[in-house]
Amino acid sequence: MSKCIELFPNQAGPKVSISTVGGRIVQISDPHGFSWLVETSRPEPERNPNGGFRDGTQGGWDDCIPSIDSEEDPNPERDGKISDHGDFWSVRWDVADFSDATVTLAGSRQGQPLMLRKSVSVNHKSVFVTLRVTNSGLRPYRFLYSGHPLLRWTADARVQIDDAEPIDLARSGTPRNYKWFVSWKGRVELRLEGTPHSLVLSQSTLETPWLGLCVNRDFWPTPGIGHSWIALEPTTSPTDSLIEAIRSDSARELGAGEECEFTTRISFEERALNSYS
Repeated sequence: MSKCIELFPNQAGPKVSISTVGGRIVQISDPHGFSWLVETSRPEPERNPNGGFRDGTQGGWDDCIPSIDSEEDPNPERDGKISDHGDFWSVRWDVADFSDATVTLAGSRQGQPLMLRKSVSVNHKSVFVTLRVTNSGLRPYRFLYSGHPLLRWTADARVQIDDAEPIDLARSGTPRNYKWFVSWKGRVELRLEGTPHSLVLSQSTLETPWLGLCVNRDFWPTPGIGHSWIALEPTTSPTDSLIEAIRSDSARELGAGEECEFTTRISFEERALNSYS
């Protein structure tokens, strides 16, 4: 049975909820009480749902690894198919450590050589998410990694990537789902009209030189039905396909017994209400 863990060490700081299914972050609420992640009433998925990611909760923040696309595993001596949005979001994770401010979960899947260990910690102003990936197999394994936070799109939005020109996204319009990738310096800010905080996501570009932006306006999983969101996805590769990542030499490789880490920081910045300035 799934379990939801809450981290709320400071009454004036952020609050985080984490599920033991997939190590998914269910919700992040800022110091003003605004909830940033899409949260639905859908139940946690059964193991390896046939319909893929659409059979999950369709919300929160998962980690996609070793691929986002469902495809045959291209690694040598691998006969199985990689699940839609990766192999770990629908399996039960074990709680390895837990306190008021930090939780660590461990995830694995039978037949998959990668093992994950995810730590989430909260202080008075920020949330830190560290994903450690270990190759427990006997030979090198190639993969792509992508964070996958589905952020609520409740009003006109502005996305600021590093010091580039901001991207304005109108909340109203034709139902549409689209995605693109940009190289970045490790900082992206999301501002929603009418909220007193903006959300800032940062990560080291040594591990994730690309940022995927996926925008869903009233389209997925069914046009006109569901939630609208903006996904800010730090990633190793400018593609959703591990096969394509290998072809473009952007896949990450771990030797037998090797490990790597991806650490994301979520913080909030005050700004004038009803202003993009």
